[in-house]
Amino acid sequence: MGEARVWVTAEIASQFVPRERLRETPEVHVAGTCVSDDGGRLRLLVARRAPGRRLFPGLLEGCGGQLRRSETFADGVRRHFRLELGLDVDVLEDLHVFYTIREPGEPVIPGIRFLCRRVGGREPASSNHSELRWVPAEEFMDIPGEDFVGDLKHEVIELLGRYRAGRPA
Repeated sequence: MGEARVWVTAEIASQFVPRERLRETPEVHVAGTCVSDDGGRLRLLVARRAPGRRLFPGLLEGCGGQLRRSETFADGVRRHFRLELGLDVDVLEDLHVFYTIREPGEPVIPGIRFLCRRVGGREPASSNHSELRWVPAEEFMDIPGEDFVGDLKHEVIELLGRYRAGRPA
């Protein structure tokens, strides 16, 4: 098939963008739940959102937020833990689940949640949360699911099961 020459104005020509250069810019979230494995005693860090927060006030969460442009998922999780809680974490990239944030009148936001391990002995601190505490895994299981943001409790239970299955004895 031969080429067909088409005359267009400069304005129209500037609108032609090759498919490879098109980029969508949806908001994507990354999150992590931090686990501390002290000699086989698993504890999870839970953070209670401050009561004045617009979304999910007073509910329990891990740590996370928007992924920046050109940032890897793991880098985004590490950045949020550092900035929001003052913690360094090791993101266990193989231990993740996908989630969505759905709020009436808002666009759906896709997200990916990771299980993370605390690096160092520094304790978390946050001005965005009314409570931060390390909860033994057994106690975590007893917290009602409706106390958490979204389906966080069940997502973390799934991640913990996979963590325990792959953990050396």
